[in-house]
Amino acid sequence: MGLILDNSLPIADEREQFNLASWLRSRASEPVAVSAITLSELWFGIHVETDAPRARRRRRWMEKTFRRLEVVPFNAAEFRHIRGLEVRTCPAEVSINASEAAQELLKRS
Repeated sequence: MGLILDNSLPIADEREQFNLASWLRSRASEPVAVSAITLSELWFGIHVETDAPRARRRRRWMEKTFRRLEVVPFNAAEFRHIRGLEVRTCPAEVSINASEAAQELLKRS
């Protein structure tokens, strides 16, 4: 058995509202991972960050945090499930097509 983290825990950790490393150490020894989608959502948040120092701090946090976690690939079954969905972020009004994002992830795996 293993554990796949939702993006809420890494987000709380990045905001210093939760200590992910301590929480993981306190749990029984089991595989811990995040989905490729969660990872891409978090990187997207950094990409659209307008405050350069905060973006650098967040990037360093991501690199440190995710080198310890397995990333579960995003496969064709999940791609077919979300194909055509539109994701809109606020307040930046940046729109991405989930189908295009999924195709890009599939190319890289």
